[in-house]
Amino acid sequence: FLGLEAGIKYVAWEANSTSRVLPLADKKIQIPRSNSRLDFQYWLFAPVLPNGWSILGETETKWVPFSNDRFSNLVVDEEEASFDIKGMPNEELLLRFLNEDHMVISLRCRLPSSGALRMQLPFPTC
Repeated sequence: FLGLEAGIKYVAWEANSTSRVLPLADKKIQIPRSNSRLDFQYWLFAPVLPNGWSILGETETKWVPFSNDRFSNLVVDEEEASFDIKGMPNEELLLRFLNEDHMVISLRCRLPSSGALRMQLPFPTC
């Protein structure tokens, strides 16, 4: 199904409604029909990590919210996950996560003068 790896749970959201993140039940999602030929929907998917969290990324400002250009060195185990974020020195960014209770967590960060930051889950801080 859509190239998603079997045996992994996923969440999905439409790019214009990041406040409504849906679990994929049996890899199926109900996509509402559009009334216009000019309308489109852009759906994104993220895996549910073993600790129950999902990294949604920069959903407010990017078409690809969790890009290899920005995020790297993802390390995941049963309890936590961590990853590196890189960008311009003092750059401000807004990151979103889905916690184990299916609540969207928004975190506004300013990258340090090095332009790099290591993020930890389940307790994301800048």
